Amino acid sequence: MKFLIDNNISYRIAEALTALDFEGDTVIALRKEFRQDVPDTEWLESLGKQAGVLITADRRILTRPLEITVIKHAKITSFFLGPFFPKARFWEQAVWLIKRWPDFKNAARIIEQGTCLWVPQRGTMRPISP
Repeated sequence: MKFLIDNNISYRIAEALTALDFEGDTVIALRKEFRQDVPDTEWLESLGKQAGVLITADRRILTRPLEITVIKHAKITSFFLGPFFPKARFWEQAVWLIKRWPDFKNAARIIEQGTCLWVPQRGTMRPISP
């Protein structure tokens, strides 16, 4: 499975997750595949074609009609991290994602493709409607 880490999460965390994942999943930082100035719709369409999974802390995507349309049409499984995440320091973010990584992988495997999930700091991920 391919996971794409949005630019609002450090590419170093994506690299660490890949290194730690012994099951063969790929974790790629958005910046490693696309230019920094690429429109969200372009990389979202590409991710959809690859049946990839998005992990982002950018909740603004859920307020933009074009991005919502692409996410729905391409059936992109998406994890939207709660507002705690951008407020945390780098090491807190890294530790939190590494601890929760099995939850992300399990959810991505069992939920219907195209489901969007809200991920709070504590507690259960829950589906949201983009």
